[in-house]
Amino acid sequence: LSVKKIGLPVTPLPDQVRKKWSDWSSNGSSSAVNSSRKVYYLEEKQKQAFERRMARQQEIVRCAKKHS
Repeated sequence: LSVKKIGLPVTPLPDQVRKKWSDWSSNGSSSAVNSSRKVYYLEEKQKQAFERRMARQQEIVRCAKKHS
């Protein structure tokens, strides 16, 4: 399942999105602190996924070089 399919940005969330997220979350029962934690958690997950993808790509490149 690629990030493209889900439609999540790979980069950290832009400020507008972050602000929208905070506004939306603080309108609900949760506090703004909670929402920023959520955004942070999302960014962490994306960053980890991105790093894993990069590592996998480097692995593939290494294998390709070895076999050529």
